[in-house]
Parts: sequence; C-alpha cells; structure tokens
Amino acid sequence: MLLGGLPMMLQGIDVSGNNGVIRWHDVPDEIRFVAQKLTEGTGWEDGSAKVNCPAVLGSGRLLGGYHYLRVRSEGKAQDARAQAQDFAAAWHRHGCEFAALDVEAQGNGLAKAQEVLDAVTEFVAEWRELVGTPIALYTYPGFWTALGPRGYSALELASLPLWIAHYAPPSARVPMVPAPWTDWTIWQYAAGAGVLGRVEGIAGDVDRNCFRGCYDDFKRLWGLPVALPTLAG
Repeated sequence: MLLGGLPMMLQGIDVSGNNGVIRWHDVPDEIRFVAQKLTEGTGWEDGSAKVNCPAVLGSGRLLGGYHYLRVRSEGKAQDARAQAQDFAAAWHRHGCEFAALDVEAQGNGLAKAQEVLDAVTEFVAEWRELVGTPIALYTYPGFWTALGPRGYSALELASLPLWIAHYAPPSARVPMVPAPWTDWTIWQYAAGAGVLGRVEGIAGDVDRNCFRGCYDDFKRLWGLPVALPTLAG
C-alpha cells in the first residue's frame, strides 16, 4: 500500500507553535508519532507544548520532543551543554518518549563548521549524561554538506539516528543521506517548502515524516518497552 507514493511506513509529524491550534481529535489515526518543539537556544520554550503534549499522549500516539540548536546568537557563541540541560528538563516535564536535536542554518549563519560540530558533540554528551536515551539528529543535506570535510568525517556522530529533511518527489523513494551517515532512520518528506504536507486537523502546512520500520521497531529504537504477544491458553 502506498501513501502519497511512499511505501507504507510508520507515519508521523513534527509540530511547533507555528502550526497554531491543532484539532487532535481530527488528526488521522495513521499518524502514530509526533515530535513537538520544546526549546530553542537557552531560556526559551515553545508555549504550544503545554497544550500539544498532553493531547498527543491522550490520543495514544508516541510523543517526542525536539530542541533547536543555537550555535551562535547575536554574534555570540552559545552554551550547548546549557541548552541540553534546558531541553532535558522540558523533555521530562512533558512526558516525552523520544528526542531529537534540530541542527540547521537558520539562526546559525555565522557559525563555522567546527563550531557546529563542537556544539552538537557537547549537546549530545550532556544529553547522554543527563538522560541516557538515544537522541536523533535532524538536519538537511544542503546544510550538512556545506560543513565540508569536517562534517563528512565526524564519525562520532554517525551513531546518532539520522532524521533527514529532504523534500524529494515521491518517485525518489529515498532521501539524500549526507556523510558520515550511510542510511536514514526518519525521513521528513513533506513540509511547507518543496513537497507540501497536509494533515486533517491542522491548518496550513505541517512537516510529515516516515520511519523506516514498524511501530515496535520505533519503540525499540528509543528503548521503549514493547508488549509481548499474548499466548493463547
């Protein structure tokens, strides 16, 4: 079975305050996981999480949280470990079950490649110390490849699940994967640019994602318990 030309995989969305008020009771059941923006930089939280997080959990969907990494802000280097601390606190408070670090150009245009990589490494190290569960790295090919050889050779990051944003036409079937990764885990295939994302219950465009695996595979990735099948007596 195909969904918009894609082989049927586990479907999800990611949301933030930019999506406005979401009618979660109208969101189709095929959307099984939701990543909510929680924090950005230091000292800032997305207010929509207070409404969306309990609604997602109440709907029976898997709830994730993501942080938007600020490497530089107003020309000053930002503390990646402090950002991880803010994110971890919000992640726990909202009852999230999986996590992602959003790394892209907007707001980080003056950051050099090594600064980006150092910030990611420090953030992930702090996350592992504070929480210990896996965290995905969200980025897009144009940004990561622009980091040049430093980005290609950052083998210590290749162990992070790659959440890649690549708005390719459905005929592509697979996204572009930048080195040092050799494969993708979650593909953001539709959004407000390129291929438009639409989901009932959400006004306007929304980021649509697919996970290459089933529901239980998704839970295993994040270390969540998987129910064992009940044997007939």
